Amino acid sequence: MRESEKLRVIKSTYQQNPSGRDAVFWQRRFSPALRTGAGLLSERSGWILRETREGGVFFGEVSPFPGLNELPLGWEEKIREWKVSGDRSALGEEGALGFASWCLQQSIPFRFQVQSAGLLQGNSLLPEKFDANSTWKVKIGMEDEQREREKLEVLLRRAEPGVRFRLDANQKLDVNGTARWLNWMKGRPMVEFLEQPLPVGQEGFLMKEFGEDSVRLALDESVRDARSLKQFMEMGWAGIFVVKPSLFGNLDALYSLKEDFCPRIVVSSAFESGVGYAFVAKVASDLGSSQFAHGLGTRGCFQPDDLDGWTAGLPEVGEVTVGLLDSVYDNAIGR
Repeated sequence: MRESEKLRVIKSTYQQNPSGRDAVFWQRRFSPALRTGAGLLSERSGWILRETREGGVFFGEVSPFPGLNELPLGWEEKIREWKVSGDRSALGEEGALGFASWCLQQSIPFRFQVQSAGLLQGNSLLPEKFDANSTWKVKIGMEDEQREREKLEVLLRRAEPGVRFRLDANQKLDVNGTARWLNWMKGRPMVEFLEQPLPVGQEGFLMKEFGEDSVRLALDESVRDARSLKQFMEMGWAGIFVVKPSLFGNLDALYSLKEDFCPRIVVSSAFESGVGYAFVAKVASDLGSSQFAHGLGTRGCFQPDDLDGWTAGLPEVGEVTVGLLDSVYDNAIGR
């Protein structure tokens, strides 16, 4: 049974708890289907957690990503125990459950200030123009390499000075393809970096094979949690780290990073509902200045469902209120 089907089967078990703690199921459909390293993804699902206790109203989100960060065995019981007892430790510290536990400890309202990159999938229409000083992620490794470069050359010609691009291979390249892309990037400083060219587990090989060029490489799927992030830092990874907070687990380890690492952290959304997304934006803002725009351009990727939170994309400066998150929560209940 698929994860989304498991979630749907137990949906009625969690809602309408008189304790003041509830979990509401949500499911969204991508439009168009999302191209990932594991293939096309047509839908996304998860849970919004809401708790009323002394100090106000608090929210969390559990939204594992298929093929990247799955829920552990017994996760249903963990949510059920939290609902009954209110003990956040029941959710644990790992993965999507650990993220939800961390979110439930954050006071609302909070403000954020963050710059975000937009997303261009391989099946996206090419924009006619780009906003000045904007940043765009472009998916590659989905079709003929030469054809992808031709499309990118069109983008670069249309872009004004100050516009930046980054390439996301989603583990689809081999070592020769990685070398060709890095060589192509050398004469194009407006292309910032190449994200996760090789499969998870080949990080040391990337460092050895590409040496100084690895500063223009980013690890994404490799950075699953605090342990893996620490491992690559201790290895001496010279490039960028892409962190998806909603899959990372408890985020205290991120907040304790030395300041010299923060400029190389790109915080990325994993296509959460507006609730989880709000806390991802908080993390990006709290970590401070990065060398790069964060990867939060995931609004507008779904069929209309009123679960985005921000329909026109995330503003650079904004405020998250209980009313905003309650509107997403209520729309999830109504679906």
